Amino acid sequence: MRFLCLHGRGTNNQVFETQTAALRYKLGANHEFEFVEGSIPSPQAPGLSKFFPSQDQYYSYVASESIADVSSCLDDLSEYVESNGPFDAFMGFSEGATIAMAFLSQYQNPSKASAEGIKAAIFICAGKPFNILGKNKTTSTAMSEEIVDIPTLHVIGKRDPVYADSLELSRMCKKERREVLEFYGGHEVPMSTKLVGEIATAFEKVVERNHFVC
Repeated sequence: MRFLCLHGRGTNNQVFETQTAALRYKLGANHEFEFVEGSIPSPQAPGLSKFFPSQDQYYSYVASESIADVSSCLDDLSEYVESNGPFDAFMGFSEGATIAMAFLSQYQNPSKASAEGIKAAIFICAGKPFNILGKNKTTSTAMSEEIVDIPTLHVIGKRDPVYADSLELSRMCKKERREVLEFYGGHEVPMSTKLVGEIATAFEKVVERNHFVC
């Protein structure tokens, strides 16, 4: 399976590669992981300075949650997928997970065909889902419909400030095709051996349950 990986706000590809190293190893060598970096310079995410130089460049995918900014980001991502794909799955953390969900939500729009190659997704500590359908003036809004009809795994920290937002985003995925894994932690990519094993097993479980070979 070929994953397209999207990092969190105020980080970069190097950070997300480090954060997911153990998980990618546990998922197995039969998978390929490609990282696409945000293009908007952003202040370094809180807590990263302990591990990564503050003078490095850090990025986000959107400058704001306006429909215009989110739509522009999704157009760029669609072009990347079409030029560098096909990809089988998304793996996103925080803002990256929210962007991945917005991309997949375009299934509702028949003119957006580039999402059709994505067959599964892993969302880690996702933020509040964007409304890219133009129903409201802002894009960060509740969306209760089960839009996404592919196997999805939602990794959610019980102590994460965006815990409720992560749950809200998970409900946009078909109930029978989603798996929710909660861990006792905050807004972070789990890296302990135990949690990494649980995430890998949960992902294998959800794709196998939906008769998809990973």
